Amino acid sequence: QIDSDLKHSSLYSALFSIEKANESQTTSSQSKVNSDKVNTDWQLKLSERFLSEFPKSEHLNEVRFKTAFLYYTEKQHAPSIKHLQLLFSRKQTPEIHTRSQDIYLDILNTQKDYVTILKTCSKWIPEETNSTRVQQLKKIASEADYTLTEQKLKNMPPEKQIEILTQYADQNKETDLSQTALWRALSIANLNKMDVEAAKLAIEYYNRYPNDTKNQDSLKDTFKTYYELGL
Repeated sequence: QIDSDLKHSSLYSALFSIEKANESQTTSSQSKVNSDKVNTDWQLKLSERFLSEFPKSEHLNEVRFKTAFLYYTEKQHAPSIKHLQLLFSRKQTPEIHTRSQDIYLDILNTQKDYVTILKTCSKWIPEETNSTRVQQLKKIASEADYTLTEQKLKNMPPEKQIEILTQYADQNKETDLSQTALWRALSIANLNKMDVEAAKLAIEYYNRYPNDTKNQDSLKDTFKTYYELGL
């Protein structure tokens, strides 16, 4: 038992002493890059060994998060995700719980996997008890949803693009992206010389966002269209 405890303490200390030594370096930029890489590889080797040999350690979650983060910084996403997924449980400390989720979502964003981002946030939101965190997850989900909406527009006729964007704006009025979607629909109408549709959208946009400075020019075009049509 003494040998095991000593091994546990030594391995844990070695893992974090590398990081402290790395932070204190004052070498040239290129030398530091090379040294950082060597140290990161060594830290990963030690951390994986720690997780394997001491699965019941009181430091398990701390070391697992460190391992996931090191893989993340090295852009080794698959092993990072493997460790992160073991840290999503609310049994973890709040900081590890939240940071693990954020890193995972950032990896998905890097991979442009917006479908999984949306599904993941939708799963986490009902489980979350912190109201601030709920809003953060809703914002991330909304951004992913809007990106997916934009992707649907490719190769669609302008009328269909406007329909999809206005539906998105109507269904997501509590988000900033609702405004983005409605303005995008108005821009598409203007770009395609759909004057009557553009005029309707400009009025709708003004009614929802009267303080937006972009209203002035769009309303001028609206009045001009209505005048020319005798409306």
